[in-house]
Amino acid sequence: MENTEPKQPNPLAEMTAEEFITNCRRGEKLRRSLKPQIGELLLQERLKRKMPLEEVSHYVKFPTVKIEMLELGKHKLNWNLVAGLLKVYHKELTLTLTDKPIKTESQSSTAE
Repeated sequence: MENTEPKQPNPLAEMTAEEFITNCRRGEKLRRSLKPQIGELLLQERLKRKMPLEEVSHYVKFPTVKIEMLELGKHKLNWNLVAGLLKVYHKELTLTLTDKPIKTESQSSTAE
């Protein structure tokens, strides 16, 4: 049986090299901002529960140094570790999309 749905255009195929590089930079900036935020939230949760690193390490089966580096935002995000910590803390990680403030022309010209 043939699929009769119209084919959707591939936006990546129509992207210029410059647009691709710009998107990669945006993605890297987003990654750099999320990593310390997630780490800080996990650190605050552990401190709120007054759990030493050694105890958390026992539950998640990761070395204390990896947990500490994650909490300080100095280690690559290890999603297995994040998931383990969320399980220990009985938490879930959620994301929310928010509207960016719209820049007016006067704000744009003063930024230059």
